[in-house]
Amino acid sequence: MHHTKALLGAAIPTGSQLVSDRKFDASKASAVAPTAAHVPPGGLSPPGTWVLVTEDKKVDDPRALLSDASSVASLSRFALRAKAAKVRSTGSSFLPPPLNTTVDVTHKFRFVNTSASQAVVSFDTLRGALGGVATTTTAVQPWASSVRVHWVTVWPAPNASATDTVEMFWEAGTSDQVPDETRVQTLPEGVTVTRAVSFVPPPKSLASFWLSTAANVFGIRAPVGSVIDILVGFRLSNVFGAGPIVVASATAGNVYYLALDGASAHTYSPVGLPTTF
Repeated sequence: MHHTKALLGAAIPTGSQLVSDRKFDASKASAVAPTAAHVPPGGLSPPGTWVLVTEDKKVDDPRALLSDASSVASLSRFALRAKAAKVRSTGSSFLPPPLNTTVDVTHKFRFVNTSASQAVVSFDTLRGALGGVATTTTAVQPWASSVRVHWVTVWPAPNASATDTVEMFWEAGTSDQVPDETRVQTLPEGVTVTRAVSFVPPPKSLASFWLSTAANVFGIRAPVGSVIDILVGFRLSNVFGAGPIVVASATAGNVYYLALDGASAHTYSPVGLPTTF
């Protein structure tokens, strides 16, 4: 580190000389008014003028500067000054950066079905399944303003017939965006798969985009008692755009997570969450 010595020229007794093997550089000296930090014990006798001499010598231990006998004898006439701390800037501007205040959530929800019939999941039923608060005894206001589906996974229950299958289809925005696509898992009666069946929204299908308006998103069919996981991203409303969902019974102020296929059908009920229909 760098050190600075302060020399009180007029305070040196007559006949005393500062022994040093370094040459004095006048370009590195400047006259300053004495301060309390500069005054050695015992005060100034006689009053004089301070001369600051900056040295570029680097040492690991400041005590190394006092190693010779001359420096020890002149300790009262020297002050060690610490290296000035560097001021670091966090960028070209000291203003805070822009901040997106919309709350963005990604979560996996689980449902169990009570019917093998095909269920159609729309934007309205999907946002109801993500949760909301009851505003009256017959209305639940979902807090999600926009939704995006990442994937759907089904653990099929044993089927009751060969036609009782796992089926998934994705809605297209318009007829020319994506071709029709349906995936079916067909098994003999009384048999089920030993692994999950996963479905990912195909490119350019409605489910592959962020949704904020009423539309059908996908359809699903599975044997009764199947477990359905769905990973979705959704954003909480700063201002509610879509209105509440009508239910038959609710307690105002309570939180509810509705069925994946809507409160009226409610065949795909949420697991581990308070619900109503």
